[in-house]
Amino acid sequence: MDQRYFAVSPNQVRREPRTYARHWQRTLDADLRFPIHLLQRERLIILDGVHRLLKTDVQGLEHVSAQVVSHALFADYIVERVEST
Repeated sequence: MDQRYFAVSPNQVRREPRTYARHWQRTLDADLRFPIHLLQRERLIILDGVHRLLKTDVQGLEHVSAQVVSHALFADYIVERVEST
């Protein structure tokens, strides 16, 4: 299994849904009742909800529910990445 993070962009999934069928299906199945989670840095960073955001755009919706996570709360959830040997 490919262990790279962010190996495909939402625009790639939109343009090539057959190539990225797993991500396309996750986009179609995304539940828009739940907000996307953002972190404010120099710009907004999506922590969770890329498939929901893509679905919102594909459906032509103009608004998406979002929650900005505080830096303090984010710091509580940082997990150190452990490299496998």
